[in-house]
Amino acid sequence: METATEPSPAIRPAAIGIIAVGGEDAATFLQAQLSNDVLGLDTGRSRLAAWCDAKGRVQAVVRVLHRDDEFLMLLPRTLIPAVLQRLRLFVLRARVTLRDAGDDLVGYGLIDEPAEGTTPAPGEVAADGQRQYLGLPGPAPRRIAIGPPRALADMTPADDDAWRRAGILAGEPQVYPETQGLFVPQMLNLHWLDGIDFHKGCYPGQEVVARLQYRGKLTRRLFRAHLPAGRTPPPAAAVVDEAGETRGQVADAAPGPDGQDLLAVLRIDAADKPLYIDGAELTLAQLPYPTGE
Repeated sequence: METATEPSPAIRPAAIGIIAVGGEDAATFLQAQLSNDVLGLDTGRSRLAAWCDAKGRVQAVVRVLHRDDEFLMLLPRTLIPAVLQRLRLFVLRARVTLRDAGDDLVGYGLIDEPAEGTTPAPGEVAADGQRQYLGLPGPAPRRIAIGPPRALADMTPADDDAWRRAGILAGEPQVYPETQGLFVPQMLNLHWLDGIDFHKGCYPGQEVVARLQYRGKLTRRLFRAHLPAGRTPPPAAAVVDEAGETRGQVADAAPGPDGQDLLAVLRIDAADKPLYIDGAELTLAQLPYPTGE
């Protein structure tokens, strides 16, 4: 439940960053940048999307929604400076404003049994005064609250490790500075998570993404896995086979009650063989959504 106490200074809140996109051309600007449809996004929904470079490599995985007269892009705070700098290169003559919204809005990751009226289904957005609640998929009750800091002062956010683990258990990928440019969207399972609209107009890397979907063969994809107790592997850590050959990279990892839970992009033809990170053997786990295999 939401508590009536200030977040403890010892809590490292989930590192959810917010980029606000405003101006008359905000919708068409984002439509030309992201892998998912923005023009058809109403105020009661959020959508997962990839922002790619010209080679189809993912620079950020974002969740997009409306707030007032702006679009909000949710992504790890560590990505905001680089993403803002690169996004601004595409503005040209468009009537668009881009800003880090962190001074006036915060995003709290919540893992709890929500109060009645703040329980949007996955992908839906519910408003409650100055607060917005985003429903997220996964086995745990997971949502994001967005609002001015004072409007969220009575909530206790999930700490960053717990929040990342909840996303891992949901099989929802994320990109960090260490993994920018390593994966195309399908390697992160975004085509199975409704993060790609294959019928929308062009965006950076669209030809590469479409060619893989219709003419290519996916050789690597996102798997959920578990490691015995030990050091949490960082993003981009190598996953190797018995011969020491690299067969994938860690996308995300977080400590759990009995070891480390993680998402890794692995070669599909190596996923049924023993795989290791720093000498510890991986155990693959079931994703909570079908992967078409």
